[in-house]
Amino acid sequence: MNFCSKSFRDRTGQKGKLRLEGSSKGTSGFSLIEILVVLVIIASLAALLFPFIRKAIERSQEARCVSNLRNIGLAIGMYGADHNMELPPGNQDGDIWSNLNTKSWLREYGANGSEQGAKGLLRCPADLTSSPITDYKYYYSYTWNSDLLQAYKEGGPSKGRVPTKILKVQSKILFADGITNAEDPGKVPKYPPSTTYQNVVDRVSGRHHEGANCLWGDGSVRWVALKDTQNAALWRSE
Repeated sequence: MNFCSKSFRDRTGQKGKLRLEGSSKGTSGFSLIEILVVLVIIASLAALLFPFIRKAIERSQEARCVSNLRNIGLAIGMYGADHNMELPPGNQDGDIWSNLNTKSWLREYGANGSEQGAKGLLRCPADLTSSPITDYKYYYSYTWNSDLLQAYKEGGPSKGRVPTKILKVQSKILFADGITNAEDPGKVPKYPPSTTYQNVVDRVSGRHHEGANCLWGDGSVRWVALKDTQNAALWRSE
């Protein structure tokens, strides 16, 4: 808002004019150059921070994956306590371990019978495969040692085998990050299939820094470099 000029006399008697100007005149916004400079600074800061943000996300994903496998290990331990210290089956009368029906040992021992709670243990957050519509109830990200978690039929191992005792597999891998469609669409059909000492090269994923989180028979979860997971002795039953 502009104010009118107002006449006045100074001490010498000279007549002058006092011009008062409002705040609207002379107000200026940011120039294009200033805006561009700010954008460049923001972009530079973002570029500097991005590696740290990415590492933080990766650490969070790894921690969740480790937690999933650790809880699966706890479920195995509780199952063993109720079943003569035997490992649970990888397949029970055609039901794979991840089918969370009412007979599921993972659902019973890993989530107190909760279907949704057990579902949360199946997916590694670093697995980027989308969940397709399939014949499986839930998508899962882990492969299991089918030499040790055997196929059961009518309550016992098929083909005359005997149940695997937990105390005999303390230094063996039971579960690990498995290769999924996001990593190699031509290698697996939909989900990570089971692993044996004969096919481990094609089944274990290196999605965590060229390595896999592995659940061991002693209940621990440790990262193993991909090349080291291919040691047949870590999967073979004695």
